[in-house]
Amino acid sequence: NKLLEKIEENTEPEKFNFSAGRKQGGLNGVFTDADIQQVKTEIEEKRTELTDYLETIKTESATLFDIDPNLSSDYEERLKTIKGVEVDLGVSRFSNFFKLIAPAILLAATLTGLYILLGSNRE
Repeated sequence: NKLLEKIEENTEPEKFNFSAGRKQGGLNGVFTDADIQQVKTEIEEKRTELTDYLETIKTESATLFDIDPNLSSDYEERLKTIKGVEVDLGVSRFSNFFKLIAPAILLAATLTGLYILLGSNRE
């Protein structure tokens, strides 16, 4: 019986209380409102700096890669009088032909340039 009484004493749950309270401040003491506001202003500054940088890149790249095919310009005329008849020996006599093939030449040159820049499919 003494053994059973000892077992009963050891198996009874012990009573204990939690008396710990929350720390005052906690993480709020580490990150004050001033620190949070400073981080927010730094984020906004970096965001505006990044957008300004991207705008600068866009404007500079637009000036670098601006292709303006001026197809409306006139060619030089070289009129010569041969046996009383004025004959054009300049390139202006081919101007209508050049206006027709200029877009095809620009397309072929652009595609060739892209092929050169991006490379082929072979590794």
